[in-house]
Formats: sequence, structure tokens, C-alpha cells
Amino acid sequence: MSANTTSNSQNNGNGAGLIPRPIEDDPNDVTTDEEDGPGQLSDSSLEELQDNDFPAYFTERNGRLYPSEANSVYSLPVDTPEQERYTVNHIMLKRILGVDYQGATDSALTPDPTRSRRVLDLCCGNGKWVLDMAVHAPHAQFVGVDIVPIATRYPPDNVQFELLDVNSDLRWDNGHFDLVHARDVLMAVKDYDVLLHEVARLLRPGGQFLSVEWSNQLAVHISFPGNIEDIAPATVHFFDTVHHILAELGVDIDGSRVSANITASNYFTDTNIRQIYVPVGTWSQNAQMDEIGSSFRTALKRMARGFRQMFLDYGLSDDEVDVLTAAFIQEIQMVDGLVAFVHITSAERR
Repeated sequence: MSANTTSNSQNNGNGAGLIPRPIEDDPNDVTTDEEDGPGQLSDSSLEELQDNDFPAYFTERNGRLYPSEANSVYSLPVDTPEQERYTVNHIMLKRILGVDYQGATDSALTPDPTRSRRVLDLCCGNGKWVLDMAVHAPHAQFVGVDIVPIATRYPPDNVQFELLDVNSDLRWDNGHFDLVHARDVLMAVKDYDVLLHEVARLLRPGGQFLSVEWSNQLAVHISFPGNIEDIAPATVHFFDTVHHILAELGVDIDGSRVSANITASNYFTDTNIRQIYVPVGTWSQNAQMDEIGSSFRTALKRMARGFRQMFLDYGLSDDEVDVLTAAFIQEIQMVDGLVAFVHITSAERR
């Protein structure tokens, strides 16, 4: 029997619904607005590729690195500033929910004395979630896949990273994995329903799919009057432009619709849906949430700059891109009460 539950952690304006769980991370791991610049979150565990490795995986355009794979639909860079943004987002969600999303992975990773549990992370990026989960569940075997080699070359014994395109058939047999994790994958996926079919094939019966995606537009916290269109028009225009261009490329990044896709696929049961918010900026009147909000605002600025090449390829002029990006950055710096929603869906393979 399917149980479909929704949990919305947006309770009030002081962040009380989202007090981060205490963890042992150094607070300096989350960059602040004042540290908004290249290299502030560089990770010494990431090994640099040799110069002759680059053409096989990366192409350089206007000083940024992109996947060289011709069929890639990913529109953001994959260089150090983008890895730093990915790291900021990972640490934010880890502080709010824990690396296991408040126990969401427990059922799939319960130790089995007869075999090792197996976990697949799709579009793993620099591998932060995989590496943290490998410590959280040392009895399990983890595989992270991505289209570019930006994770460490020297992972722990229970982790391996592979170069694979999630838009293709993956190499494992049916029912190989106990848990498949997909976070922030929408921008890299051509057809989410096709991906769901592959996820269902790879999961054993009773295995778990865990999806974590962002909404496609910022919103206004319920403790603030007004709506996003009136309070932050430049922000709305920025994201509308992004979504319009991506839609023409066949990419849908609206994370709010993922749970409906999962349910409609009929591959899964016992679906659990949660929605949390992440503040943009330092308005929450809660020290820990203000630190997270400051970090997230920095990440959004980096993301905005990362879309520059996509805007130019679409036909916007340099001046138009400058205006669009600057207006968005200025608005999220000045306007209080902005939030982004994260949609977390877990479901059991039938």
C-alpha cells in the first residue's frame, strides 16, 4: 500500500522550522558573501588533471570549462567555481538535514549479514555526498557517476567514481542497487521519465530511490508580505529567462514536479514527499540559518555568472547578459525574505 506524505518545514520567519542539525563541520566550510570569490572553497582532496587529459573531458569557452561531450545538455560550467558552488549547496543541506536527509536512507542501508549494500549516486559532481555517506554507512559500497572527472582520484575503499552519462543505459544488471540517489540532476537529464525507467531497472525490489531537486523560481517566505513578482521582479525575470532557454533545449528543471513523475511512473510505492526552504541572505534572525542564507546567496551569485555562456549562445548580447545578471545579484543582495524550496522525494521500488 502506498503512503504519500508531505512535510513542509516552512514554519515562521525566524527559521525555527529549519534549525540545522549540529554536525562537526568547520563553520568556515560554508563561505559567506564577503568571501564571494574564486577558490574560497577549494578542496585539497580533489586531484588536478594533467594538461593532456583536458581535451578528452573539457572544453574551454570564455575562460570557463564545460563538458566536451557533444551530447551533453548541461549548461553550467564544470570548473572550480562551479565545484565550489556544488560544495556550498552540499554543506547547506547537510547542516539542515544531515547527510542522510534525517534518516531517509536508513531502510535501504540497514546492514545485511549476507551481502554488502550497494548505492549509486547519479550526477555525483565532485562526490561530496558519496564521500560523506561512505563514512555514515561504512558497511555499504558506493558508486558515483558523472560525465566529467571532477571527484577525487583517491576515494576510500568503499567508494568508486565512474565516467558515465545518465542519459544512456547504465552498465549494471537489473536489481543491482539498494539505493539510488539523484540530487540536482535535472539540468543534465534529457528525459526524466527515461531516467526513472533506468533507476527502476537498477533497483532491487524494495530498494529506494531518493530524489532531491530545487524549485525553478525563488519565493517569498510566508512571514513577509507580498509575492515574488512584486518584491523581486529582476529575480523572476532572470529565472524565467533561464527556464525559457533550457526548455528550448528540452530540459525541465522544475523540481516541484519530480514527485508527480515518480508517482505516475508506477515503478514505486510508499512515496514520501518533503519540502524545505533555504533562506537567501541573512534575514532569518537565527545565527545558523543566517550563515546558511549568506552561503546560499553566494552560491546563487556564482550560478548566475555560470549561465553567461548559455545566455550568449542563445543570442543575448554581452551588455544584455551583464544587465540581467547584475540586476538579479543586486536584488538578492538587497531584498529580505527570499527563499528557495528543496523537494525531497523518497520511494520504494515495487
